[in-house]
Amino acid sequence: MNWVRRVAAAVTVVAAVVAVQQLRLNRMKPAVLVGQHESVVASRSDAQSTREPIVEISIPIANSGGNGDSGAFRIEEVLNRAQSHGDRFERFEAIADLGDSSDATAELGLLNLLVDPDRDIREAAVESLGVVATRGAIEGLRHALVDDDELVRLTAIEMLAEIGTPDAVYALAATINESDPAVRLMVVNELGEIQSEAANSVLLHFLQDNDASLRAATAEYLDAD
Repeated sequence: MNWVRRVAAAVTVVAAVVAVQQLRLNRMKPAVLVGQHESVVASRSDAQSTREPIVEISIPIANSGGNGDSGAFRIEEVLNRAQSHGDRFERFEAIADLGDSSDATAELGLLNLLVDPDRDIREAAVESLGVVATRGAIEGLRHALVDDDELVRLTAIEMLAEIGTPDAVYALAATINESDPAVRLMVVNELGEIQSEAANSVLLHFLQDNDASLRAATAEYLDAD
């Protein structure tokens, strides 16, 4: 009856992927809504949360004497837009710009956005950290794996899997004790697609999961009997 296990595992994985996509559609950001550039009220109930910044940022001041420190000035301006602009659309654009920057200050700014009270801003920061893909970014994504919002956690999983380095893959081991089986299944699916020694070493832990369908999916990826 090995074929039964294969079909069940495949159906479980597909259902998880569909559920994640539906969650994203239900939480579509204004940045992807055509013509909707106005501010949108944050949807989190903890909008006044007193989250502490992860790192302290020290931004070099642009040199007004013409010695050409325009890069520092540009990063400062983008950071200000990302952190405190009244229009969320502008914040999303600035966060994307930070992800495209090679400036270390931009990475630090993204790390601090992981504690923003707006869950959509945190998700956008996670996506940009996935583009940055440095060791510091990976540590930030590891932090996002325990975010209180499911979609932020799922996005962090996707970004770590896309980076795909051993450090990024081992960071996914933090999800072994994740309480939501849908999130754990997403991890199994991402690890199974990576097909590396590091990914398989993390997958082995999920063979002990208390969810039968998740164990079946794990076994299928590991080609276990």
